[in-house]
Amino acid sequence: MQDEDIDLTRLHVLLVEDEKFAVKLESMVLKQIGITQVTIAEDGESAIRLIDTQHFDVVLSDWNLPGANGLDILRHLRGQHAKTPFVMLTGNKGLDAVQEAVAQGVDGYLVKPFSVPQMKSKIISALRRQGRL
Repeated sequence: MQDEDIDLTRLHVLLVEDEKFAVKLESMVLKQIGITQVTIAEDGESAIRLIDTQHFDVVLSDWNLPGANGLDILRHLRGQHAKTPFVMLTGNKGLDAVQEAVAQGVDGYLVKPFSVPQMKSKIISALRRQGRL
């Protein structure tokens, strides 16, 4: 099945982002690829609480957040829901950061700014990596 044929409309996504403008942009991108069931967390602690109380098909998280950062959320998710796909959103292109995220079990890494096709591709790749497609 080709990526453009994959239906993402049933996914429930947790979007963790503290910048209001980025939340609007990222939510718009998700809507363009068919994902309308999006829960927003504006900081790491809120994201961790949501992960503990709700089911998400995919977690998209900014790296730099107040309080718990994206890596903290990833570690928590892997401890609770090891097979939930996690895509890190960041402006950090440094090799050390990428290697650290990979070591913690990240399923995808999306550098800001990104396009609609890039977002869709990363989500699909993360779902495949965790055996969800």
